Amino acid sequence: MSASGLLVIQIENMAQSEEIEINCLLTEAIFYNNRKEEDDSFLDKSIQCVNSADALIKKNIRDSFIELSYDTIINFAETAITIPGKEKLSEFYIDLFFQRN
Repeated sequence: MSASGLLVIQIENMAQSEEIEINCLLTEAIFYNNRKEEDDSFLDKSIQCVNSADALIKKNIRDSFIELSYDTIINFAETAITIPGKEKLSEFYIDLFFQRN
């Protein structure tokens, strides 16, 4: 295998691992948000999870929107709209999603 072929495989694996990380952060955000009455820190933790997922996507937003699945983008928007103060992020990603298509 050539060096350029190996580089392509490494980039694809990085994109897949970032997508998995984003989905895990969104799952955590939902978990904490659904249990925010149990612990005062859970709402902040859910916000931090959404912020972390947002930072991963925005690290290279053009490539993110090429490489991320539709499910991940929609999952982000659905999650962000349920987290207090993150509704605008949901709107931002929905707008980008429809510009992409």
